[in-house]
Amino acid sequence: MLDEPQIQAHVSRAIDAAEMRSEPFDHIVVEQVLPAAVYDLLIAAIPPAVFFDDHDPIKQNLAFPIGFGPALTTLVWGFVDTTVSRRIIQPAVLEKFHEPLQGHDDTIFGPSFHARANALPTLSSGGRLMLRRPGYHLAPHRDPKRSYLTCLLYLARHGDDEAHGTQLFHVMNDREASYKQTYYPEADSCRCELATVVPFRPNTMLVFLNSRGAHGATIPADAVDHPERYSYQFYVAPENAALGTLIRELPSDRRTMWQNKNRIGARPIQA
Repeated sequence: MLDEPQIQAHVSRAIDAAEMRSEPFDHIVVEQVLPAAVYDLLIAAIPPAVFFDDHDPIKQNLAFPIGFGPALTTLVWGFVDTTVSRRIIQPAVLEKFHEPLQGHDDTIFGPSFHARANALPTLSSGGRLMLRRPGYHLAPHRDPKRSYLTCLLYLARHGDDEAHGTQLFHVMNDREASYKQTYYPEADSCRCELATVVPFRPNTMLVFLNSRGAHGATIPADAVDHPERYSYQFYVAPENAALGTLIRELPSDRRTMWQNKNRIGARPIQA
């Protein structure tokens, strides 16, 4: 079933058919993103919860590559993280978001660096299986600035509550984050207003441009039916070394917007 050309043809058609939505920020919701039999295989290959990290019983992750786990998990999810995400989904979503990405590059690098930004090599990073339980709450935020696109594949099972999807927010008086880490607008005195919730449905993938607005998620503590929610997430981002080279050549005012959060108020970053 892990036939790359067959999966690529199906995924490319599904992404191409998805409607581009601009509010509250640029995103697509891709339905039936994988062949049905492949999606069922992914569900079957989710490992027992004991293989996820145990730092927080409500929020658990399994990062890739998997160092130790069931053979089916390492085979199937290793294929997803190396082949499906990098060679199939990544080029398809970059093409889908080509136009909004042009404006985003101008915002975070400046129009005079448009061509350089367009030439940055991209990669898939941060791939992980995520297990969330009742009581989970993720406040409205934007992902780290280096992440162009966030891809979130819902691994819903039959009977899972669709309400526990991803919340998309308008941000009042929205502004660019003045640092490169995850940005929480409410901590920057910006009010977040819920615009919509993307339903948590089987074989559905949410892809969004990490440009404006905010996203979050909540599973109420009293959600007792099917309390385990699984998903797979990865980022599409510029390659680190090439991005770092470009940032060092930006004008000082633009370069400062890529500082570490703990440097705010310190001396300007030097080239």
